[in-house]
Amino acid sequence: FRHSPVPYVLIDERGIVSSANTSAVRLFGTKEGVLEGEDIFTRIEGDNDQHVSLFLGKFTQGLFVNDEEVRIRRLDDAYRWVLCSLFSFLDAEGKRTGLLTLVDISKQKQIDQAKTEFVSLASHQLRTPIAAMKWNMELLLTKYGATLAPEEKVYIERAVGNVKNMDLLVSDFLTTARFELGTLVAEKAQIAVPTFF
Repeated sequence: FRHSPVPYVLIDERGIVSSANTSAVRLFGTKEGVLEGEDIFTRIEGDNDQHVSLFLGKFTQGLFVNDEEVRIRRLDDAYRWVLCSLFSFLDAEGKRTGLLTLVDISKQKQIDQAKTEFVSLASHQLRTPIAAMKWNMELLLTKYGATLAPEEKVYIERAVGNVKNMDLLVSDFLTTARFELGTLVAEKAQIAVPTFF
């Protein structure tokens, strides 16, 4: 427990830290013995307040929490992203105890963020040339369509179709990037459910 590379924290039924191993002390950016007596749940943040309250509720009911992605606030007020698991059990005296494991995924989150931002930037940069190609090909068809040989017209129509497909693909990339960045705004509309299915 003490020398494990995985950060472990033992807590009582109120979420007060009774023991933390060396890796947990390092993760929270503090010294040995300082974490003891801290309310660990005041240092855990989720996507919203409801997420954290569900997390607390599961522990008090004796349910296991497995690999929840949360942020922890260190004692120096910096943040780390962790995969948090909480195993609730009764100790020898029958008191509710929890073993909290915190796997640091901050670097992984930074890489995911950079990847998403790159996809978004690259997709935006691709939109301009695609729009120009689409416009020029449609202009060719409109202006010279009547004078083109049937074979030439087919080639240009295929090129227009491929550019439209590329435009849809770039739009999908942008939508995915917005979704991952949390900036996607849903467009609400009424639909007839039987027709939709």
